[in-house]
Formats: sequence, C-alpha cells, structure tokens
Amino acid sequence: MEQLQRQLNILQRQLGDAEESGRPVVAIQRQINTVMDNMTALRTNATMLHNAPRCQVEESGDMLWA
Repeated sequence: MEQLQRQLNILQRQLGDAEESGRPVVAIQRQINTVMDNMTALRTNATMLHNAPRCQVEESGDMLWA
C-alpha cells in the first residue's frame, strides 16, 4: 500500500506540473486511475481477509467458527 501511495503522490505532482505547463494530462490521469483502482482492490481484499470467519479449536478437538 505504501508503494502505491508513493506512486500516487508522484503522479499527482506530475499532473500538477503538466497542468501548469499546458502539457497533455490524459496519460497521467489514466495512470492515477490505475493506481487508485489498485489501492481500492487492495483495501477490499484486506477487508475481506479481516472479516473472514475464524476457527477456534477446542480441547475436545471440536472446531468452532466465528
């Protein structure tokens, strides 16, 4: 996630520079969208893993799912 955040920061600076100098920004905006999509996917996966059922094995050997 940190690497994606660094990429996003760099791209946002590049976007600002391009806008100020009148250069085309479409390619940079697409890259930003790709990074944002990757960040969203990573957060979604992390949430799913965090909310996954957990198994607790009792002394009797029974498995309890919560």
